[in-house]
Amino acid sequence: MAEEKTGSIFSKLKGGAEPAPAPRQSAPPPPPARPAQPAGAPPPPLPMPDFRSAALEAELRALRGELEELKNRPAPPPAAPPPQPGSGEDFAFRLERAEKMVTELRQRAAASDEALRAEAAKAVSKDEIKNIDLKVTDLAATFDSLSRNYAGEGELAARLEKAEVSLSGLKTALEGQQRKVRAELDTLAPRATADELRVNLAAALAALDEIKLNYGQYSDELSGVAAECRKALGEAQGLARAAAQGGVAGRFDEHLKDAVARANTRLSELETAMHAGFSELSAKLSSSEVLYNKMFSAAEERLAKSLEPRLKDMDGQLRWLRENLIRLSDDYTVVAERKMRALEAKYAAFEAISRRMDAIDAALKKGGRIGLP
Repeated sequence: MAEEKTGSIFSKLKGGAEPAPAPRQSAPPPPPARPAQPAGAPPPPLPMPDFRSAALEAELRALRGELEELKNRPAPPPAAPPPQPGSGEDFAFRLERAEKMVTELRQRAAASDEALRAEAAKAVSKDEIKNIDLKVTDLAATFDSLSRNYAGEGELAARLEKAEVSLSGLKTALEGQQRKVRAELDTLAPRATADELRVNLAAALAALDEIKLNYGQYSDELSGVAAECRKALGEAQGLARAAAQGGVAGRFDEHLKDAVARANTRLSELETAMHAGFSELSAKLSSSEVLYNKMFSAAEERLAKSLEPRLKDMDGQLRWLRENLIRLSDDYTVVAERKMRALEAKYAAFEAISRRMDAIDAALKKGGRIGLP
Protein backbone atom coordinates (compact mmCIF):
# COMPACT_ATOMS: atom_id res chain seq x y z
CA MET A 1 0.00 0.00 0.00
CA ALA A 2 1.07 3.58 -0.54
CA GLU A 3 0.68 4.49 3.13
CA GLU A 4 2.95 1.64 4.23
CA LYS A 5 5.75 2.71 1.86
CA THR A 6 5.75 6.44 2.78
CA GLY A 7 4.89 6.03 6.44
CA SER A 8 1.73 6.89 8.35
CA ILE A 9 -0.04 10.05 7.29
CA PHE A 10 -0.38 11.03 10.95
CA SER A 11 3.35 10.62 11.62
CA LYS A 12 3.98 13.78 9.57
CA LEU A 13 2.12 15.83 12.19
CA LYS A 14 4.85 15.19 14.80
CA GLY A 15 7.54 16.91 12.72
CA GLY A 16 5.67 20.21 12.46
CA ALA A 17 3.68 21.82 9.71
CA GLU A 18 4.95 22.49 6.22
CA PRO A 19 6.89 25.78 5.67
CA ALA A 20 4.37 26.95 3.06
CA PRO A 21 0.96 25.51 4.01
CA ALA A 22 -1.58 25.05 1.28
CA PRO A 23 -4.68 27.24 1.30
CA ARG A 24 -7.47 26.01 3.50
CA GLN A 25 -10.07 24.00 1.70
CA SER A 26 -13.68 23.83 2.55
CA ALA A 27 -14.03 21.09 5.14
CA PRO A 28 -17.25 19.24 5.86
CA PRO A 29 -19.16 20.32 8.96
CA PRO A 30 -17.75 18.80 12.16
CA PRO A 31 -19.72 16.02 13.83
CA PRO A 32 -22.31 17.14 16.39
CA ALA A 33 -20.97 17.53 19.90
CA ARG A 34 -21.95 14.79 22.26
CA PRO A 35 -23.66 15.76 25.54
CA ALA A 36 -21.41 15.76 28.59
CA GLN A 37 -21.71 12.64 30.68
CA PRO A 38 -22.20 13.05 34.44
CA ALA A 39 -19.43 11.85 36.73
CA GLY A 40 -19.70 8.19 37.55
CA ALA A 41 -22.16 7.48 34.77
CA PRO A 42 -21.36 4.52 32.49
CA PRO A 43 -19.99 5.44 29.05
CA PRO A 44 -22.54 5.46 26.23
CA PRO A 45 -22.64 2.33 24.08
CA LEU A 46 -20.40 2.50 21.06
CA PRO A 47 -22.17 2.40 17.67
CA MET A 48 -21.65 -0.72 15.71
CA PRO A 49 -19.56 -0.17 12.53
CA ASP A 50 -21.61 -0.05 9.40
CA PHE A 51 -19.87 -1.88 6.56
CA ARG A 52 -22.10 -0.60 3.82
CA SER A 53 -20.52 1.34 1.01
CA ALA A 54 -22.44 4.60 1.63
CA ALA A 55 -21.45 4.75 5.29
CA LEU A 56 -17.83 3.97 4.40
CA GLU A 57 -17.72 6.78 1.86
CA ALA A 58 -19.20 9.26 4.36
CA GLU A 59 -16.67 8.25 7.01
CA LEU A 60 -13.80 8.52 4.52
CA ARG A 61 -14.91 12.02 3.48
CA ALA A 62 -15.15 13.14 7.11
CA LEU A 63 -11.72 11.68 7.88
CA ARG A 64 -10.19 13.44 4.84
CA GLY A 65 -11.68 16.75 5.95
CA GLU A 66 -10.22 16.34 9.42
CA LEU A 67 -6.85 15.47 7.89
CA GLU A 68 -6.91 18.66 5.81
CA GLU A 69 -7.73 20.68 8.93
CA LEU A 70 -4.88 19.05 10.85
CA LYS A 71 -2.45 19.69 7.97
CA ASN A 72 -3.41 23.39 7.71
CA ARG A 73 -2.96 24.11 11.40
CA PRO A 74 -0.02 26.41 12.33
CA ALA A 75 3.21 24.92 13.66
CA PRO A 76 3.18 24.27 17.44
CA PRO A 77 5.62 26.20 19.70
CA PRO A 78 9.00 24.49 20.38
CA ALA A 79 8.24 23.79 24.05
CA ALA A 80 4.81 22.31 23.64
CA PRO A 81 3.16 20.54 26.59
CA PRO A 82 2.55 16.80 26.32
CA PRO A 83 -0.49 15.90 24.24
CA GLN A 84 -3.73 15.69 26.11
CA PRO A 85 -5.83 12.54 25.80
CA GLY A 86 -8.27 12.89 22.94
CA SER A 87 -6.23 15.54 21.05
CA GLY A 88 -5.07 15.27 17.43
CA GLU A 89 -1.47 14.38 18.31
CA ASP A 90 -2.56 11.74 20.79
CA PHE A 91 -4.95 10.38 18.20
CA ALA A 92 -2.15 10.35 15.56
CA PHE A 93 0.24 8.61 17.98
CA ARG A 94 -2.34 5.98 18.92
CA LEU A 95 -3.34 5.44 15.31
CA GLU A 96 0.32 5.05 14.30
CA ARG A 97 0.79 2.55 17.13
CA ALA A 98 -2.28 0.65 15.95
CA GLU A 99 -0.89 0.62 12.38
CA LYS A 100 2.42 -0.74 13.69
CA MET A 101 0.55 -3.44 15.60
CA VAL A 102 -1.43 -4.31 12.45
CA THR A 103 1.83 -4.47 10.43
CA GLU A 104 3.47 -6.66 13.06
CA LEU A 105 0.41 -8.90 13.14
CA ARG A 106 0.52 -9.22 9.35
CA GLN A 107 4.20 -10.16 9.49
CA ARG A 108 3.52 -12.75 12.18
CA ALA A 109 0.57 -14.08 10.20
CA ALA A 110 2.72 -14.31 7.06
CA ALA A 111 5.53 -16.06 9.00
CA SER A 112 3.08 -18.47 10.60
CA ASP A 113 1.47 -19.05 7.21
CA GLU A 114 4.85 -19.93 5.67
CA ALA A 115 5.68 -22.22 8.61
CA LEU A 116 2.29 -23.91 8.32
CA ARG A 117 2.80 -24.34 4.59
CA ALA A 118 6.22 -25.94 5.22
CA GLU A 119 4.80 -28.28 7.89
CA ALA A 120 1.56 -29.04 6.10
CA ALA A 121 3.29 -29.82 2.79
CA LYS A 122 4.19 -33.26 4.24
CA ALA A 123 0.76 -34.46 5.36
CA VAL A 124 -1.96 -31.82 4.85
CA SER A 125 -3.87 -31.66 1.58
CA LYS A 126 -3.86 -28.60 -0.69
CA ASP A 127 -7.53 -27.87 0.02
CA GLU A 128 -6.87 -27.48 3.75
CA ILE A 129 -3.88 -25.22 3.03
CA LYS A 130 -6.06 -23.09 0.75
CA ASN A 131 -8.76 -22.91 3.43
CA ILE A 132 -6.23 -21.79 6.06
CA ASP A 133 -4.79 -19.24 3.63
CA LEU A 134 -8.26 -17.91 2.87
CA LYS A 135 -9.07 -17.64 6.59
CA VAL A 136 -5.88 -15.67 7.27
CA THR A 137 -6.58 -13.45 4.24
CA ASP A 138 -10.15 -12.86 5.43
CA LEU A 139 -8.91 -11.92 8.91
CA ALA A 140 -6.37 -9.48 7.44
CA ALA A 141 -9.01 -7.97 5.13
CA THR A 142 -11.42 -7.63 8.08
CA PHE A 143 -8.90 -5.71 10.13
CA ASP A 144 -7.93 -3.59 7.11
CA SER A 145 -11.58 -2.64 6.74
CA LEU A 146 -11.78 -1.89 10.48
CA SER A 147 -8.72 0.38 10.27
CA ARG A 148 -10.28 2.23 7.29
CA ASN A 149 -13.71 2.57 8.92
CA TYR A 150 -12.54 4.68 11.89
CA ALA A 151 -14.13 8.13 11.58
CA GLY A 152 -14.83 10.94 14.02
CA GLU A 153 -12.20 12.27 16.42
CA GLY A 154 -14.35 11.65 19.49
CA GLU A 155 -15.14 8.05 18.57
CA LEU A 156 -11.66 7.16 17.26
CA ALA A 157 -10.12 6.78 20.73
CA ALA A 158 -12.76 4.28 21.85
CA ARG A 159 -12.57 2.48 18.51
CA LEU A 160 -8.78 2.27 18.75
CA GLU A 161 -9.08 0.65 22.18
CA LYS A 162 -11.62 -1.75 20.72
CA ALA A 163 -9.21 -2.46 17.83
CA GLU A 164 -6.41 -3.25 20.30
CA VAL A 165 -8.70 -5.70 22.10
CA SER A 166 -9.67 -7.23 18.74
CA LEU A 167 -5.99 -7.54 17.79
CA SER A 168 -5.24 -9.43 21.00
CA GLY A 169 -8.23 -11.68 20.30
CA LEU A 170 -6.93 -12.26 16.77
CA LYS A 171 -3.53 -13.25 18.16
CA THR A 172 -5.20 -15.72 20.51
CA ALA A 173 -7.35 -17.13 17.67
CA LEU A 174 -4.30 -17.41 15.39
CA GLU A 175 -2.34 -19.30 18.06
CA GLY A 176 -5.31 -21.64 18.57
CA GLN A 177 -5.53 -22.22 14.81
CA GLN A 178 -1.81 -23.04 14.73
CA ARG A 179 -2.20 -25.53 17.59
CA LYS A 180 -5.18 -27.11 15.83
CA VAL A 181 -3.25 -27.49 12.56
CA ARG A 182 -0.26 -28.97 14.40
CA ALA A 183 -2.57 -31.44 16.17
CA GLU A 184 -4.06 -32.46 12.80
CA LEU A 185 -0.56 -32.89 11.39
CA ASP A 186 0.41 -35.05 14.35
CA THR A 187 -2.68 -37.23 13.83
CA LEU A 188 -2.11 -37.57 10.08
CA ALA A 189 1.62 -38.30 10.17
CA PRO A 190 3.22 -39.31 13.53
CA ARG A 191 6.46 -37.50 14.15
CA ALA A 192 8.30 -40.67 15.24
CA THR A 193 7.57 -42.39 11.92
CA ALA A 194 8.49 -39.30 9.90
CA ASP A 195 11.74 -38.81 11.86
CA GLU A 196 12.70 -42.46 11.42
CA LEU A 197 12.03 -42.28 7.68
CA ARG A 198 14.08 -39.08 7.44
CA VAL A 199 17.01 -40.70 9.31
CA ASN A 200 16.91 -43.79 7.10
CA LEU A 201 16.70 -41.67 3.97
CA ALA A 202 19.63 -39.52 5.12
CA ALA A 203 21.71 -42.66 5.78
CA ALA A 204 20.86 -44.04 2.34
CA LEU A 205 21.77 -40.73 0.70
CA ALA A 206 25.09 -40.65 2.60
CA ALA A 207 25.85 -44.20 1.44
CA LEU A 208 25.00 -43.23 -2.14
CA ASP A 209 27.31 -40.20 -1.93
CA GLU A 210 30.10 -42.42 -0.61
CA ILE A 211 29.54 -44.85 -3.50
CA LYS A 212 29.75 -41.97 -5.98
CA LEU A 213 32.97 -40.74 -4.34
CA ASN A 214 34.56 -44.21 -4.48
CA TYR A 215 33.50 -44.59 -8.09
CA GLY A 216 35.15 -41.27 -8.91
CA GLN A 217 38.35 -42.37 -7.17
CA TYR A 218 38.36 -45.66 -9.08
CA SER A 219 37.83 -43.78 -12.34
CA ASP A 220 40.77 -41.47 -11.55
CA GLU A 221 43.02 -44.43 -10.70
CA LEU A 222 41.94 -46.21 -13.88
CA SER A 223 42.75 -43.12 -15.94
CA GLY A 224 46.22 -42.88 -14.33
CA VAL A 225 47.01 -46.55 -14.95
CA ALA A 226 45.80 -46.29 -18.55
CA ALA A 227 48.04 -43.25 -19.09
CA GLU A 228 51.06 -45.11 -17.68
CA CYS A 229 50.29 -48.13 -19.87
CA ARG A 230 50.07 -45.92 -22.96
CA LYS A 231 53.36 -44.28 -22.01
CA ALA A 232 55.13 -47.64 -21.52
CA LEU A 233 53.66 -48.97 -24.77
CA GLY A 234 54.87 -45.88 -26.63
CA GLU A 235 58.35 -46.29 -25.21
CA ALA A 236 58.37 -49.97 -26.23
CA GLN A 237 57.20 -49.12 -29.75
CA GLY A 238 59.91 -46.44 -30.06
CA LEU A 239 62.59 -48.84 -28.90
CA ALA A 240 61.31 -51.48 -31.33
CA ARG A 241 61.49 -49.01 -34.24
CA ALA A 242 65.01 -47.93 -33.22
CA ALA A 243 66.13 -51.55 -32.93
CA ALA A 244 64.68 -52.41 -36.36
CA GLN A 245 66.38 -49.44 -37.96
CA GLY A 246 69.75 -49.82 -36.22
CA GLY A 247 69.96 -53.59 -36.27
CA VAL A 248 70.48 -53.90 -32.49
CA ALA A 249 67.28 -55.81 -31.71
CA GLY A 250 68.98 -58.23 -29.38
CA ARG A 251 70.20 -55.41 -27.15
CA PHE A 252 66.66 -54.28 -26.23
CA ASP A 253 64.92 -57.65 -25.86
CA GLU A 254 65.38 -57.70 -22.11
CA HIS A 255 64.16 -54.10 -21.81
CA LEU A 256 61.06 -54.88 -23.86
CA LYS A 257 60.36 -57.98 -21.78
CA ASP A 258 60.64 -55.94 -18.57
CA ALA A 259 58.32 -53.24 -19.98
CA VAL A 260 55.76 -55.83 -21.08
CA ALA A 261 55.97 -57.56 -17.69
CA ARG A 262 55.44 -54.25 -15.86
CA ALA A 263 52.51 -53.44 -18.12
CA ASN A 264 50.97 -56.88 -17.53
CA THR A 265 51.45 -56.46 -13.77
CA ARG A 266 49.78 -53.04 -13.75
CA LEU A 267 46.97 -54.30 -15.94
CA SER A 268 46.41 -57.24 -13.58
CA GLU A 269 46.39 -54.89 -10.57
CA LEU A 270 44.03 -52.57 -12.40
CA GLU A 271 41.69 -55.44 -13.30
CA THR A 272 41.74 -56.69 -9.71
CA ALA A 273 41.02 -53.19 -8.36
CA MET A 274 38.21 -52.69 -10.87
CA HIS A 275 36.63 -56.03 -9.98
CA ALA A 276 36.91 -55.24 -6.27
CA GLY A 277 35.44 -51.75 -6.77
CA PHE A 278 32.56 -53.00 -8.87
CA SER A 279 31.89 -55.77 -6.34
CA GLU A 280 31.84 -53.23 -3.50
CA LEU A 281 29.60 -50.93 -5.54
CA SER A 282 27.22 -53.80 -6.29
CA ALA A 283 27.16 -54.79 -2.62
CA LYS A 284 26.38 -51.22 -1.52
CA LEU A 285 23.65 -50.89 -4.13
CA SER A 286 22.17 -54.21 -2.99
CA SER A 287 22.31 -53.12 0.66
CA SER A 288 20.67 -49.80 -0.25
CA GLU A 289 17.92 -51.64 -2.12
CA VAL A 290 17.38 -53.95 0.86
CA LEU A 291 17.31 -50.92 3.18
CA TYR A 292 14.73 -49.14 1.03
CA ASN A 293 12.63 -52.31 0.84
CA LYS A 294 12.77 -52.63 4.63
CA MET A 295 11.85 -48.98 5.07
CA PHE A 296 8.83 -49.15 2.80
CA SER A 297 7.77 -52.55 4.17
CA ALA A 298 7.97 -51.21 7.72
CA ALA A 299 5.96 -48.13 6.70
CA GLU A 300 3.30 -50.32 5.07
CA GLU A 301 3.13 -52.57 8.13
CA ARG A 302 2.79 -49.57 10.45
CA LEU A 303 0.06 -48.11 8.27
CA ALA A 304 -1.78 -51.44 8.16
CA LYS A 305 -1.44 -51.84 11.95
CA SER A 306 -2.65 -48.29 12.57
CA LEU A 307 -5.67 -48.72 10.27
CA GLU A 308 -6.59 -52.26 11.33
CA PRO A 309 -8.14 -51.27 14.73
CA ARG A 310 -10.20 -48.55 13.07
CA LEU A 311 -11.45 -50.94 10.40
CA LYS A 312 -12.30 -53.55 13.03
CA ASP A 313 -14.08 -50.90 15.08
CA MET A 314 -16.08 -49.79 12.03
CA ASP A 315 -16.91 -53.43 11.24
CA GLY A 316 -18.11 -53.97 14.80
CA GLN A 317 -20.23 -50.83 14.68
CA LEU A 318 -21.79 -51.91 11.37
CA ARG A 319 -22.50 -55.38 12.79
CA TRP A 320 -24.08 -53.83 15.90
CA LEU A 321 -26.15 -51.49 13.74
CA ARG A 322 -27.31 -54.39 11.54
CA GLU A 323 -28.32 -56.45 14.59
CA ASN A 324 -30.19 -53.51 16.08
CA LEU A 325 -32.02 -52.91 12.80
CA ILE A 326 -33.05 -56.56 12.61
CA ARG A 327 -34.20 -56.51 16.24
CA LEU A 328 -36.13 -53.28 15.74
CA SER A 329 -37.80 -54.65 12.59
CA ASP A 330 -38.82 -57.82 14.49
CA ASP A 331 -40.14 -55.75 17.39
CA TYR A 332 -42.05 -53.54 14.99
CA THR A 333 -43.60 -56.61 13.32
CA VAL A 334 -44.64 -58.06 16.69
CA VAL A 335 -46.10 -54.73 17.86
CA ALA A 336 -47.98 -54.28 14.58
CA GLU A 337 -49.45 -57.81 14.83
CA ARG A 338 -50.51 -57.21 18.44
CA LYS A 339 -52.13 -53.91 17.52
CA MET A 340 -54.01 -55.58 14.67
CA ARG A 341 -55.23 -58.33 16.99
CA ALA A 342 -56.32 -55.76 19.57
CA LEU A 343 -58.17 -53.79 16.91
CA GLU A 344 -59.87 -56.97 15.66
CA ALA A 345 -60.92 -57.84 19.21
CA LYS A 346 -62.26 -54.32 19.77
CA TYR A 347 -64.12 -54.49 16.46
CA ALA A 348 -65.68 -57.85 17.40
CA ALA A 349 -66.69 -56.42 20.81
CA PHE A 350 -68.23 -53.39 19.13
CA GLU A 351 -70.19 -55.67 16.78
CA ALA A 352 -71.47 -57.74 19.74
CA ILE A 353 -72.46 -54.57 21.59
CA SER A 354 -74.20 -53.29 18.46
CA ARG A 355 -76.17 -56.54 18.06
CA ARG A 356 -77.13 -56.45 21.74
CA MET A 357 -78.29 -52.86 21.43
CA ASP A 358 -80.36 -53.77 18.37
CA ALA A 359 -81.94 -56.65 20.29
CA ILE A 360 -82.73 -54.38 23.27
CA ASP A 361 -84.22 -51.77 20.97
CA ALA A 362 -86.39 -54.36 19.24
CA ALA A 363 -87.55 -55.77 22.60
CA LEU A 364 -88.43 -52.31 23.92
CA LYS A 365 -90.42 -51.56 20.80
CA LYS A 366 -92.40 -54.81 21.22
CA GLY A 367 -92.91 -54.18 24.93
CA GLY A 368 -91.40 -57.47 25.86
CA ARG A 369 -88.93 -58.37 28.56
CA ILE A 370 -85.26 -57.79 28.04
CA GLY A 371 -83.40 -60.92 28.89
CA LEU A 372 -79.77 -61.70 29.07
CA PRO A 373 -78.24 -63.43 26.06
